[in-house]
Amino acid sequence: MKNELQKIYELLEECNSVLIVTHLRPDGDALGSSLGTYLILKKLYPDKRIEVFFDSNISHNLQRLVDDSGIKLYDQSKNIHFDLMIGLDSGSFERLSLPGGLSVNNIINIDHHKTNDFYGKLNIVISEISSTAELVYTLLKEHIDSENAFYFLFGICSDTGFFKNDNVTPSTLRASARLTELGAKMFSVTTYLENSKKMAELKVLADGLKRIRKIINGIYIVEFPLKEWSKYGEPISVIWTSGIFSQVRSLKDCELGIFAIQKDENEVLVEFRSKNVDTSKVAVFFGGGGHKKASGCSIFGSMELAVNKLEEYFVNKDVLWQQA
Repeated sequence: MKNELQKIYELLEECNSVLIVTHLRPDGDALGSSLGTYLILKKLYPDKRIEVFFDSNISHNLQRLVDDSGIKLYDQSKNIHFDLMIGLDSGSFERLSLPGGLSVNNIINIDHHKTNDFYGKLNIVISEISSTAELVYTLLKEHIDSENAFYFLFGICSDTGFFKNDNVTPSTLRASARLTELGAKMFSVTTYLENSKKMAELKVLADGLKRIRKIINGIYIVEFPLKEWSKYGEPISVIWTSGIFSQVRSLKDCELGIFAIQKDENEVLVEFRSKNVDTSKVAVFFGGGGHKKASGCSIFGSMELAVNKLEEYFVNKDVLWQQA
Protein backbone atom coordinates (compact mmCIF):
# COMPACT_ATOMS: atom_id res chain seq x y z
CA MET A 1 0.00 0.00 0.00
CA LYS A 2 3.01 2.28 -0.24
CA ASN A 3 1.82 3.87 -3.49
CA GLU A 4 -1.67 4.53 -2.11
CA LEU A 5 -0.25 6.02 1.07
CA GLN A 6 2.06 8.29 -0.91
CA LYS A 7 -0.90 9.55 -2.95
CA ILE A 8 -2.83 10.27 0.26
CA TYR A 9 0.07 12.30 1.63
CA GLU A 10 0.39 14.20 -1.65
CA LEU A 11 -3.27 15.23 -1.61
CA LEU A 12 -3.04 16.18 2.06
CA GLU A 13 0.06 18.29 1.52
CA GLU A 14 -1.62 20.19 -1.32
CA CYS A 15 -4.68 21.22 0.71
CA ASN A 16 -5.47 23.58 3.56
CA SER A 17 -8.81 22.08 4.64
CA VAL A 18 -10.05 18.50 5.03
CA LEU A 19 -13.52 17.17 5.81
CA ILE A 20 -13.94 13.56 6.98
CA VAL A 21 -17.36 12.02 6.28
CA THR A 22 -18.98 8.61 6.29
CA HIS A 23 -22.24 6.93 5.33
CA LEU A 24 -25.79 7.66 6.45
CA ARG A 25 -26.89 6.03 9.73
CA PRO A 26 -23.24 5.37 10.66
CA ASP A 27 -22.32 2.11 12.38
CA GLY A 28 -19.39 1.33 14.65
CA ASP A 29 -16.91 0.88 11.82
CA ALA A 30 -17.92 4.17 10.20
CA LEU A 31 -17.59 6.12 13.45
CA GLY A 32 -14.47 4.35 14.70
CA SER A 33 -12.53 4.80 11.47
CA SER A 34 -13.67 8.43 11.13
CA LEU A 35 -12.80 9.48 14.69
CA GLY A 36 -9.47 7.67 14.56
CA THR A 37 -8.57 9.25 11.23
CA TYR A 38 -9.55 12.69 12.49
CA LEU A 39 -7.25 12.42 15.52
CA ILE A 40 -4.34 11.29 13.35
CA LEU A 41 -4.75 14.12 10.84
CA LYS A 42 -5.15 16.74 13.56
CA LYS A 43 -1.82 15.67 15.00
CA LEU A 44 -0.05 15.40 11.64
CA TYR A 45 -1.35 18.71 10.29
CA PRO A 46 -1.95 21.08 13.22
CA ASP A 47 -1.97 24.10 10.91
CA LYS A 48 -4.63 22.74 8.57
CA ARG A 49 -8.39 22.94 9.02
CA ILE A 50 -9.49 19.35 9.79
CA GLU A 51 -13.19 18.64 10.41
CA VAL A 52 -15.38 15.55 10.83
CA PHE A 53 -19.12 15.36 10.12
CA PHE A 54 -21.75 12.69 10.90
CA ASP A 55 -25.39 12.06 10.10
CA SER A 56 -27.58 13.07 13.06
CA ASN A 57 -29.33 9.69 12.97
CA ILE A 58 -26.94 7.80 15.27
CA SER A 59 -27.96 5.14 17.77
CA HIS A 60 -27.74 6.21 21.40
CA ASN A 61 -24.75 3.99 22.26
CA LEU A 62 -22.76 5.25 19.29
CA GLN A 63 -23.79 8.84 19.99
CA ARG A 64 -22.34 8.37 23.46
CA LEU A 65 -19.08 7.24 21.85
CA VAL A 66 -18.98 10.48 19.85
CA ASP A 67 -19.87 12.59 22.89
CA ASP A 68 -17.30 10.87 25.10
CA SER A 69 -14.58 11.39 22.50
CA GLY A 70 -14.63 15.12 23.17
CA ILE A 71 -14.25 15.75 19.44
CA LYS A 72 -16.22 18.75 18.24
CA LEU A 73 -18.09 17.93 15.03
CA TYR A 74 -18.19 20.24 12.03
CA ASP A 75 -20.61 23.15 12.41
CA GLN A 76 -22.55 23.57 9.16
CA SER A 77 -22.80 27.31 9.70
CA LYS A 78 -19.06 27.61 9.08
CA ASN A 79 -17.20 27.75 5.77
CA ILE A 80 -18.75 25.03 3.58
CA HIS A 81 -15.83 24.71 1.13
CA PHE A 82 -13.08 22.14 1.66
CA ASP A 83 -10.05 21.44 -0.48
CA LEU A 84 -10.26 17.72 0.27
CA MET A 85 -12.96 15.36 1.46
CA ILE A 86 -12.21 11.87 2.80
CA GLY A 87 -15.14 9.48 2.47
CA LEU A 88 -14.85 6.48 4.78
CA ASP A 89 -16.80 3.21 4.75
CA SER A 90 -19.27 4.29 2.08
CA GLY A 91 -19.83 2.32 -1.12
CA SER A 92 -21.10 5.31 -3.08
CA PHE A 93 -21.20 9.09 -3.06
CA GLU A 94 -25.00 8.95 -2.68
CA ARG A 95 -24.64 7.02 0.60
CA LEU A 96 -22.46 9.71 2.19
CA SER A 97 -23.90 11.99 4.83
CA LEU A 98 -22.88 15.49 3.75
CA PRO A 99 -23.48 18.96 5.21
CA GLY A 100 -25.75 21.18 3.14
CA GLY A 101 -24.15 23.34 0.47
CA LEU A 102 -20.80 21.54 0.67
CA SER A 103 -18.24 22.07 -2.08
CA VAL A 104 -14.94 20.18 -2.39
CA ASN A 105 -12.03 20.08 -4.83
CA ASN A 106 -10.92 16.45 -4.39
CA ILE A 107 -12.22 13.26 -2.79
CA ILE A 108 -10.37 10.33 -1.25
CA ASN A 109 -12.56 7.23 -1.05
CA ILE A 110 -11.42 4.61 1.50
CA ASP A 111 -13.68 1.60 1.87
CA HIS A 112 -14.00 -2.19 2.06
CA HIS A 113 -17.42 -2.75 0.45
CA LYS A 114 -17.27 -4.94 -2.66
CA THR A 115 -20.06 -2.83 -4.19
CA ASN A 116 -18.04 0.41 -4.01
CA ASP A 117 -18.45 2.49 -7.19
CA PHE A 118 -15.06 4.31 -6.95
CA TYR A 119 -16.43 7.83 -6.54
CA GLY A 120 -13.16 9.51 -5.50
CA LYS A 121 -10.20 11.02 -7.27
CA LEU A 122 -8.21 8.52 -5.21
CA ASN A 123 -9.93 5.21 -4.44
CA ILE A 124 -8.50 2.79 -1.91
CA VAL A 125 -11.02 -0.05 -1.83
CA ILE A 126 -10.07 -3.49 -0.54
CA SER A 127 -13.08 -5.76 -0.07
CA GLU A 128 -11.01 -8.60 1.39
CA ILE A 129 -10.21 -6.61 4.52
CA SER A 130 -12.46 -6.91 7.58
CA SER A 131 -13.42 -3.28 8.04
CA THR A 132 -12.60 0.26 7.04
CA ALA A 133 -11.05 0.67 10.48
CA GLU A 134 -8.58 -2.12 9.72
CA LEU A 135 -7.90 -0.62 6.29
CA VAL A 136 -7.10 2.81 7.74
CA TYR A 137 -5.02 1.12 10.45
CA THR A 138 -3.01 -0.66 7.75
CA LEU A 139 -2.47 2.58 5.84
CA LEU A 140 -1.59 4.78 8.83
CA LYS A 141 -0.29 2.30 11.42
CA GLU A 142 2.91 4.27 11.96
CA HIS A 143 0.71 7.05 13.37
CA ILE A 144 -1.48 4.87 15.60
CA ASP A 145 -0.94 5.69 19.25
CA SER A 146 -2.62 5.54 22.66
CA GLU A 147 -4.86 8.49 21.78
CA ASN A 148 -6.48 6.98 18.69
CA ALA A 149 -6.00 3.19 19.00
CA PHE A 150 -9.34 2.64 20.74
CA TYR A 151 -11.37 3.95 17.80
CA PHE A 152 -9.77 1.57 15.33
CA LEU A 153 -10.32 -1.38 17.65
CA PHE A 154 -13.91 -0.23 18.05
CA GLY A 155 -14.44 -0.24 14.29
CA ILE A 156 -12.85 -3.65 13.82
CA CYS A 157 -14.90 -5.25 16.61
CA SER A 158 -18.09 -3.71 15.26
CA ASP A 159 -17.71 -5.03 11.72
CA THR A 160 -16.36 -8.45 12.70
CA GLY A 161 -19.00 -9.08 15.36
CA PHE A 162 -16.23 -9.35 17.94
CA PHE A 163 -14.25 -11.67 15.64
CA LYS A 164 -17.16 -14.07 15.00
CA ASN A 165 -17.70 -13.21 11.33
CA ASP A 166 -15.83 -14.82 8.45
CA ASN A 167 -14.21 -11.52 7.43
CA VAL A 168 -11.66 -12.04 10.22
CA THR A 169 -8.14 -12.77 8.95
CA PRO A 170 -4.78 -13.21 10.68
CA SER A 171 -4.10 -9.55 9.81
CA THR A 172 -7.28 -8.54 11.62
CA LEU A 173 -6.17 -10.32 14.77
CA ARG A 174 -2.62 -8.93 14.56
CA ALA A 175 -3.97 -5.40 14.15
CA SER A 176 -6.31 -5.86 17.12
CA ALA A 177 -3.51 -7.24 19.28
CA ARG A 178 -1.32 -4.23 18.53
CA LEU A 179 -4.19 -1.83 19.24
CA THR A 180 -4.72 -3.40 22.65
CA GLU A 181 -0.97 -3.19 23.30
CA LEU A 182 -1.24 0.53 22.61
CA GLY A 183 -3.91 0.86 25.29
CA ALA A 184 -7.26 0.18 23.57
CA LYS A 185 -9.53 -1.60 26.06
CA MET A 186 -11.71 -4.44 24.75
CA PHE A 187 -14.01 -4.08 27.75
CA SER A 188 -14.70 -0.46 26.81
CA VAL A 189 -15.60 -1.51 23.26
CA THR A 190 -17.97 -4.15 24.66
CA THR A 191 -19.58 -1.60 26.97
CA TYR A 192 -20.52 0.67 24.09
CA LEU A 193 -21.55 -2.01 21.61
CA GLU A 194 -23.23 -4.66 23.74
CA ASN A 195 -23.81 -3.60 27.33
CA SER A 196 -25.69 -0.32 27.04
CA LYS A 197 -29.10 -1.21 25.67
CA LYS A 198 -32.28 0.69 26.43
CA MET A 199 -35.47 -1.04 27.54
CA ALA A 200 -37.03 0.03 24.23
CA GLU A 201 -34.44 -2.01 22.32
CA LEU A 202 -35.33 -5.16 24.21
CA LYS A 203 -39.03 -4.50 23.57
CA VAL A 204 -38.31 -4.05 19.85
CA LEU A 205 -36.43 -7.35 19.88
CA ALA A 206 -39.30 -9.14 21.62
CA ASP A 207 -41.91 -7.69 19.26
CA GLY A 208 -39.75 -8.37 16.21
CA LEU A 209 -39.29 -12.02 17.12
CA LYS A 210 -43.07 -12.41 17.25
CA ARG A 211 -43.34 -11.17 13.65
CA ILE A 212 -40.86 -13.53 11.99
CA ARG A 213 -42.35 -15.36 9.05
CA LYS A 214 -40.96 -17.61 6.32
CA ILE A 215 -41.15 -16.56 2.68
CA ILE A 216 -39.69 -19.75 1.20
CA ASN A 217 -37.32 -22.36 2.55
CA GLY A 218 -34.29 -20.68 4.09
CA ILE A 219 -35.64 -17.12 3.86
CA TYR A 220 -37.34 -15.27 6.71
CA ILE A 221 -38.70 -11.73 6.85
CA VAL A 222 -39.53 -9.37 9.71
CA GLU A 223 -41.63 -6.27 9.02
CA PHE A 224 -41.47 -3.14 11.13
CA PRO A 225 -44.38 -0.87 10.09
CA LEU A 226 -44.03 2.76 11.10
CA LYS A 227 -46.75 2.49 13.75
CA GLU A 228 -44.93 -0.43 15.42
CA TRP A 229 -41.46 0.95 16.03
CA SER A 230 -42.59 4.57 16.49
CA LYS A 231 -44.75 3.63 19.47
CA TYR A 232 -41.60 3.38 21.60
CA GLY A 233 -40.87 7.07 21.19
CA GLU A 234 -37.34 6.26 20.05
CA PRO A 235 -35.49 6.91 16.78
CA ILE A 236 -35.52 4.23 14.10
CA SER A 237 -31.98 3.21 15.09
CA VAL A 238 -33.42 1.16 18.00
CA ILE A 239 -34.16 -1.56 15.45
CA TRP A 240 -30.52 -1.82 14.41
CA THR A 241 -29.29 -1.95 18.00
CA SER A 242 -32.01 -4.30 19.28
CA GLY A 243 -30.19 -7.45 18.14
CA ILE A 244 -33.07 -8.68 15.95
CA PHE A 245 -30.84 -9.09 12.87
CA SER A 246 -28.51 -11.62 14.45
CA GLN A 247 -31.33 -13.44 16.23
CA VAL A 248 -33.17 -14.24 13.00
CA ARG A 249 -29.98 -15.32 11.27
CA SER A 250 -29.26 -17.67 14.18
CA LEU A 251 -32.22 -19.88 13.21
CA LYS A 252 -30.90 -23.27 12.13
CA ASP A 253 -32.62 -23.25 8.73
CA CYS A 254 -32.26 -19.51 8.05
CA GLU A 255 -29.92 -18.73 5.19
CA LEU A 256 -31.18 -15.19 4.73
CA GLY A 257 -33.00 -12.77 7.01
CA ILE A 258 -34.82 -9.77 5.52
CA PHE A 259 -35.86 -6.78 7.62
CA ALA A 260 -38.32 -4.28 6.14
CA ILE A 261 -38.37 -1.09 8.22
CA GLN A 262 -40.82 1.65 7.29
CA LYS A 263 -39.04 4.98 7.59
CA ASP A 264 -42.09 6.98 6.53
CA GLU A 265 -45.12 6.63 4.28
CA ASN A 266 -42.97 6.63 1.12
CA GLU A 267 -39.74 4.80 2.01
CA VAL A 268 -38.93 1.38 3.43
CA LEU A 269 -35.42 0.64 4.62
CA VAL A 270 -34.41 -2.96 3.93
CA GLU A 271 -31.60 -4.85 5.63
CA PHE A 272 -30.30 -8.27 4.52
CA ARG A 273 -28.33 -10.63 6.79
CA SER A 274 -27.17 -14.10 5.69
CA LYS A 275 -25.02 -17.05 6.64
CA ASN A 276 -23.53 -17.74 3.21
CA VAL A 277 -25.65 -16.00 0.56
CA ASP A 278 -24.15 -12.95 -1.18
CA THR A 279 -26.70 -10.37 -0.07
CA SER A 280 -24.89 -7.52 -1.85
CA LYS A 281 -26.25 -8.80 -5.19
CA VAL A 282 -29.79 -8.47 -3.90
CA ALA A 283 -29.11 -5.03 -2.41
CA VAL A 284 -27.61 -3.78 -5.68
CA PHE A 285 -30.66 -5.06 -7.58
CA PHE A 286 -32.79 -2.75 -5.42
CA GLY A 287 -30.38 0.18 -5.68
CA GLY A 288 -28.37 -0.40 -2.50
CA GLY A 289 -25.14 -2.17 -1.62
CA GLY A 290 -22.99 -3.60 1.13
CA HIS A 291 -21.14 -6.74 2.09
CA LYS A 292 -21.65 -10.37 1.16
CA LYS A 293 -23.44 -11.22 4.40
CA ALA A 294 -24.78 -7.81 5.42
CA SER A 295 -26.22 -5.21 3.08
CA GLY A 296 -29.14 -2.85 2.66
CA CYS A 297 -31.22 -0.70 0.35
CA SER A 298 -34.28 1.55 0.22
CA ILE A 299 -37.49 0.69 -1.58
CA PHE A 300 -39.66 3.73 -2.22
CA GLY A 301 -43.38 3.35 -1.72
CA SER A 302 -45.62 1.77 0.88
CA MET A 303 -44.66 -1.11 3.16
CA GLU A 304 -47.04 -3.38 1.24
CA LEU A 305 -45.38 -2.48 -2.05
CA ALA A 306 -41.88 -3.05 -0.66
CA VAL A 307 -42.72 -6.43 0.85
CA ASN A 308 -44.46 -7.54 -2.34
CA LYS A 309 -41.37 -6.62 -4.37
CA LEU A 310 -39.10 -8.53 -1.99
CA GLU A 311 -41.29 -11.62 -1.97
CA GLU A 312 -41.61 -11.56 -5.75
CA TYR A 313 -37.85 -11.30 -6.14
CA PHE A 314 -37.05 -14.24 -3.90
CA VAL A 315 -39.86 -16.51 -5.03
CA ASN A 316 -39.02 -15.95 -8.69
CA LYS A 317 -35.26 -16.16 -8.19
CA ASP A 318 -35.21 -18.98 -5.68
CA VAL A 319 -32.54 -20.96 -7.52
CA LEU A 320 -30.50 -17.88 -8.42
CA TRP A 321 -30.11 -16.54 -4.90
CA GLN A 322 -29.13 -19.95 -3.55
CA GLN A 323 -26.34 -20.08 -6.14
CA ALA A 324 -25.19 -16.51 -5.43
